[in-house]
Amino acid sequence: MPDDLLVDVPYLSGEMRSCQPELSRPSNSVVMQYHAFLTLGKTGYRRVMRECLATARFVADRLAGMPQTQQYFDLLSNPDEMPLWPSGSGAHPAV
Repeated sequence: MPDDLLVDVPYLSGEMRSCQPELSRPSNSVVMQYHAFLTLGKTGYRRVMRECLATARFVADRLAGMPQTQQYFDLLSNPDEMPLWPSGSGAHPAV
């Protein structure tokens, strides 16, 4: 673990070196992306992110092409970027 990622944190009666980011929110996704970037390298990480974005666009296109889903989902972002589809935003028929 690089020294610049380690921090001294108070622990019991002394201090301890920790590699856990000290943030106010859970940071496991940041650590996982950092690990993926180190493992895959810039080219591999970019390829994975492109594939994730292509999958998100595929799902967004399919949802947009299904008129019956428009009552359940609203597209909140530009589909050319990362498409965001919240569920439960439309009027739901009685089930």
